[in-house]
Amino acid sequence: MTSIKLRPKASVRQALNSFLNFLFPSYCLLCDAPLGVGERIVCGRCWARLEIITDRFCPKCSALLRKGRGICASCSKTGYYFSFNRSLGPFDQRYQTLIHHLKYERMTSLAVRLGEKLVFLLRTEPRFAPAEGIVPVPLHPTKLRERGYNQSLLLAQEVSRGSGLPLIDDALQKVRRTKSQTMLTFQERVENLRGAFRVKLREKVEGKKLILIDDVFTTGSTLNNCAQALLEAGACEVYGLTLAIAKGS
Repeated sequence: MTSIKLRPKASVRQALNSFLNFLFPSYCLLCDAPLGVGERIVCGRCWARLEIITDRFCPKCSALLRKGRGICASCSKTGYYFSFNRSLGPFDQRYQTLIHHLKYERMTSLAVRLGEKLVFLLRTEPRFAPAEGIVPVPLHPTKLRERGYNQSLLLAQEVSRGSGLPLIDDALQKVRRTKSQTMLTFQERVENLRGAFRVKLREKVEGKKLILIDDVFTTGSTLNNCAQALLEAGACEVYGLTLAIAKGS
């Protein structure tokens, strides 16, 4: 009788452990080492090893520069509506894995630690000092329903919480669903996003200096179109703050 009574409890415990292991894997996402006490998804060593760009980067887009360059080749030829973008690190294997799992595998808790690192970057970059608000790059409503959340909004919430700057998440909208940018050329990306963003509530952005939050900076087309919409709606200045830059110098 005792063993029969214990079976349901054991089954419940097993199911709970399986569920918790799904939510909080036992091994580091980046190095496969066993996670220590209090560690979730990524071990402390991998968080510490995550590269942060601190020097020799393009002042306009954050691309790592070759020795002797003052600005990257593409930025010297491209005009942007945003004043500058600052990326946390290069889009290497570590960042690629983290962003993929945040974006597509529903590991939304990654936004907390990544958001903390963005706050550190914001505080150490003096050019962000005049900022008055945080704006996430929006998803089209159809894409938002499919994914269930906007990873840029999750990051923006953490940046707002850590910096004390107000979150403005209802002013900028994506009004046209666009193709995936992944396989598009620079010019195709520009055309794909043209007119895709609009400011719904001008009073939320008018006269303000704003930080746009996104996950990856590739060509700058997404940030540029968002910045254009914000400036046309009366914003004073727009800066970019992103997790990683996938752009060479």
